[in-house]
Amino acid sequence: MCQALPHRRFGDEVMGSKPHPPMKKLKLPNRSFHYWIPFTIACKRIAAVLASLVLLAHGEIGFAADAGTANGAAGIPEDITKAMSMPKGAERNAALVPAIKAWVDKSPADAVTWATNINTSSDRETCLFASDTASAAWVAKDDLGAAEWALKNPSGLIRHYIFRNFGEKDPARAIPWIMAKPEEQHKQAIGALIEGWCKIDVKAASEWALSAPPADAMEGVYSFAIGLAGKNPQPGMDWVPKIKDDEFRAAAVSCVGFVWARRYPNQADQVKDWIKQQSIPEDKKTAAVARVEETVQKLKK
Repeated sequence: MCQALPHRRFGDEVMGSKPHPPMKKLKLPNRSFHYWIPFTIACKRIAAVLASLVLLAHGEIGFAADAGTANGAAGIPEDITKAMSMPKGAERNAALVPAIKAWVDKSPADAVTWATNINTSSDRETCLFASDTASAAWVAKDDLGAAEWALKNPSGLIRHYIFRNFGEKDPARAIPWIMAKPEEQHKQAIGALIEGWCKIDVKAASEWALSAPPADAMEGVYSFAIGLAGKNPQPGMDWVPKIKDDEFRAAAVSCVGFVWARRYPNQADQVKDWIKQQSIPEDKKTAAVARVEETVQKLKK
């Protein structure tokens, strides 16, 4: 059996009370390697972490690996690279806007793909800003071309920004476009299109929803609630009873109640009383009331 070695710290041999022997004659016992090897590995790991932090601070990592040609871009323009090397913030964003728009003019799909592949774990704000900027520029240039491309793209982020910007730019063109598509494709676009539409004319959007296919209107229920009840709950309260479809109406009650309670948590009792008076199934009422209570509790923390 192996016998345990007596406990001794590395360096005990030379840190005692006796005078230090000359260095050339110093011979450390073999077991010092048990300490030296892990110490060396630890130093290398610390150095690697520090190097990564320096590179990240200067913008050298976190972007190229996620936004280069490996993700379908045809090469990142120099003005984009220069802008991304700047510190995060308004100055960088200001430099990115013209650079992104110029790239969209030349190769919109590459620009949008690059933007949505920026490393969100290290710079989510820039990713969202660049994605919205690139998508808006493409929609402004060629809304139907951008929408057709987005419909075939697997990235939900790309689709959302393009469709939302399309809905905000020209809902009279955007809504008929998606409604003419096969029904199974509606869900990919209709919610974001409605969100954009509600930003400019929530009254018209919510009126359209009353006669639209319930499955399509349901995709925008939260946008309707935000637009109608975000500041004053009354428009949302007036809209809900007009909804004929039971499932859509129940979802609208829940969303309007949630938005109302989040905006005015001190009116939670009024919100719950309103929910209980609505013509929806009891289990839906219970769930909507619970959602209000949970929302108010979170706001108190």
